[in-house]
Amino acid sequence: MLRTFQFRLYPNATQRSALELVLRDNAETYNAALQERRDAWKLERKAITYRMQQDDLRNCDGMSGLPSLPATFNATRCAGSIAPSRLSFAA
Repeated sequence: MLRTFQFRLYPNATQRSALELVLRDNAETYNAALQERRDAWKLERKAITYRMQQDDLRNCDGMSGLPSLPATFNATRCAGSIAPSRLSFAA
């Protein structure tokens, strides 16, 4: 049996904006990773692996273009956003 836990957050305004920024960044990273896989397959019939995308993120670490981002915005955190994109092509 699977059980779930729900944690309630009561963030203040600063925390809320930081959480929204993380959520928006994760969504953009996931969508970009998925689009990269789609384009590579559609145009070149080439499969891009999770490992390849993870290595690309490591090469771009800290180059998000937004100087106000905290140090926690790194390749390791972004790799969690692209991990589900490999499930889209597993079926």
